[in-house]
Amino acid sequence: MDQTPPALDDRALIGELRATLVEVLGRYLRPGTRVALLDFPGHTNVGDSAIWLGELELLRALRARLVYAGDITRYDPAVVRSRVGSGGLVLLHGGGNLGDLWPRHQAFRERVLVDLAELPVIQLPQSIHFREPAAVARAREIMTAHRSFTLLARDRPSLEFAERELGVRTTLCPDSAFMLQLRRPVRARQPVLWLSRTDHEAADSERGVLSGLAPVDWIREPRGRLASVSGALDRWHARPSAPATSVRAWYRIQAGRRLRRGCRLLARGRVVVTNRLHAQILSLLMGIPHFFTDTAQGKLTAHYRTWLEASLPGISCPSEREALDRAIALAARMAPGQQEGR
Repeated sequence: MDQTPPALDDRALIGELRATLVEVLGRYLRPGTRVALLDFPGHTNVGDSAIWLGELELLRALRARLVYAGDITRYDPAVVRSRVGSGGLVLLHGGGNLGDLWPRHQAFRERVLVDLAELPVIQLPQSIHFREPAAVARAREIMTAHRSFTLLARDRPSLEFAERELGVRTTLCPDSAFMLQLRRPVRARQPVLWLSRTDHEAADSERGVLSGLAPVDWIREPRGRLASVSGALDRWHARPSAPATSVRAWYRIQAGRRLRRGCRLLARGRVVVTNRLHAQILSLLMGIPHFFTDTAQGKLTAHYRTWLEASLPGISCPSEREALDRAIALAARMAPGQQEGR
C-alpha cells in the first residue's frame, strides 16, 4: 500500500489552476464587461459558497463588472437584460448540479437559457451527471437552441459527455474555488477529521464509528439568534425592490460566513478524510493533508484524475475505512511543524 504523505505545500499546482481559470474565462470576458452571475447558493453546503466566492475573485482578476447577482427565487430576466445590456453576458454558477441529480437547479438553468436566448451565456465549471435519457434529450434541445451558450466542464468525463450527448461548445476548466487564497484558521485539535456526505450523492458511506472516529458533515448550520437575523435579512433582500449592491453584499456575507465555518471544521484535524469535493479542495488550499473516497457518481475521482493526480499521488482510497486507517497512520508520523498547514 502506498503510504506516501500528501504534499503539504502545492502552491505551484494551485497557481497553475488559477492561471488556467483566468485564461479560459479571459477568452470571453474583457476588462469592463458587464456580467450577471446567477444561481447564488443560498443553502448550507459550504462547497457551493466556496465556488461563489471563487467566482467573485475570478471576476475581480479579469476586471469584469458584476452588475447583477441573483438566486433562483430572485431571478428576473427583464432586470438581467437591462443591467447587462447588449455587450454583456450571463454566467451560471458552477458546481456539481448539471444533470438530473439536483432537478431544481437544472430546471433553473434551462429556464435561463430559454428566457435569455439573445444574450451570451456561460456555464461556469460543472460536473455533469444524468440518470434519465429524457432529461439528457431535454437539456440538449434547450442548450443547442440557444444562440451563444458555452459550457465549462470541470473534469474530462464531463467534457466528453457534453461533447457527445449535449452537442454544445465545451471547454475544460478547473473549479472556481481554486481562486480562493486560504490559510488554516485554527490549530489542529485532533489527529483526523472525517467529513462524510449525508445526502443522496454518498456512495454507501459507512456512517458508523470507524477506526475510533465518528463522521461529521458541513450542511448543518448552528441555530440561534444569528440564524433568526439572517432569515430576516434573506427575506428583506428577496424583495424585488432591494438595492442590487446590497443584495450582492449580502450574498458575499452569507457565502463568506459559510466558507469560514467549513474551513474551521476541516482545520480541526491534522489530516482530513472526505468524500466531498470541496472539502478536498479547501484542504489543499489550506495545506492540510487529506485522503478521499468517491461519491456514487465518481465525481471526486474524475476531478482528481483531470487536475490533481500527477501532483498528489496516493490520496485516493477505495473505502472510507482504508482512508481513515491511512490518515491515522499519517497523522501519527507527522512532525509538529507539519500539523498546521499554511
